[in-house]
Amino acid sequence: LVQNGTLHVGDSILVGSTYGRIRAMFDDTGKKIKSAGPSIPVEILGLSEVPFLIIYQCLSFALQILLLILHLHPKT
Repeated sequence: LVQNGTLHVGDSILVGSTYGRIRAMFDDTGKKIKSAGPSIPVEILGLSEVPFLIIYQCLSFALQILLLILHLHPKT
């Protein structure tokens, strides 16, 4: 359920420790949609795994780069 703002296909999101780029979204009837505003329930495809949390954040381009760097070069 989108609470604030608008989600778009192609947005990067972070849900707890799960992250990804929205590759597709479906509304509550199963219809494929390109964007979803407040109060719209959506199913999202493109996350790295099934999240345990339902709270997400859309990421800025700078955060996308940082996540990619941390994913490719984890600290040991």
